[in-house]
Amino acid sequence: MKINPPESWYVAKKGYNNRLWTSIRMNDLRKAFYEAKAKADAAAAQAKAAAAAAQAKADAAAAQEAPVNENNFEPTINSPLPFWSGTATSPDFKDVIKNTDPTTFTPMLTDAGQEIRYNIFDRRINLFINLNVYLFNAEYSDSGLKIEIQVNPEFSSQDTAREHAEKYAIVIGRLPKALRRYVETVWIHDGKQPFGGGNHNLLIHIEQGKEYNDNEILEEIIFHEACHTSLDGLYANDPEWINSQKKDNTYISTYAQEFPQREDIAESFLAYFAVTYRKDRISTSTYDKIISTIPNRINFFDSLNLDMSPYTKSL
Repeated sequence: MKINPPESWYVAKKGYNNRLWTSIRMNDLRKAFYEAKAKADAAAAQAKAAAAAAQAKADAAAAQEAPVNENNFEPTINSPLPFWSGTATSPDFKDVIKNTDPTTFTPMLTDAGQEIRYNIFDRRINLFINLNVYLFNAEYSDSGLKIEIQVNPEFSSQDTAREHAEKYAIVIGRLPKALRRYVETVWIHDGKQPFGGGNHNLLIHIEQGKEYNDNEILEEIIFHEACHTSLDGLYANDPEWINSQKKDNTYISTYAQEFPQREDIAESFLAYFAVTYRKDRISTSTYDKIISTIPNRINFFDSLNLDMSPYTKSL
């Protein structure tokens, strides 16, 4: 006689079979997923390799066919190494302009109230911002031009802002006229960050300015930044300038060498100014190094016939 298992046995068996089926199905799904993923990864790697090969081919073709970027001139392996890391920061140039030298600042610093000015750069946050700045107009005796000095309202009062504005208006007045001609505004902030030039502007952070002043290079730093403002846009891409770089086959400083398009004019122009207009302010050794390193750049600057008043050429 056949004895049927109890009802509970069928229930248990059914549950076991369901679990077994589910486990098998999950394994199949996992296997299918990983197989599909492996195929997709292989296809992506193949596509990436093909794109890299195509880009390399395109770059090689561009290197052969496109004109050389002249402003990224590299000196030959036999060219001399630069004598200075930077001209404006070197003690060899610190007396080129002194803080006791005369200034063309009138002094006519006119208070112009407080207004919003837009797109003011603050290097502490590396952003252009809008500020309700203290405004002062500085005038210079040899140009008839005014410079609007915009002082960050973070300073405690207009009187404090005025002190900072006047200090730098005097320093700017010691620049040759050619370096002031395109300076329209000056931004003054608190903080210790490098100065900047360009965009018809000079950027100043007063704690950094104190350090420059203590090291007796404040005037030379302002000179350097004013080169960015008044010379770079006119001459950095000039074929004659680029040709002078090639002929000299070296740089006046490692800073110029590292950033030839951005920094070479500013680094070289201070050296040119030193040997041409302030020969008595530098040593014979410094003079000889400059004229032997950048003779063609010196000739280029001379050919521009820039208005360097109030300075006259050295004998």
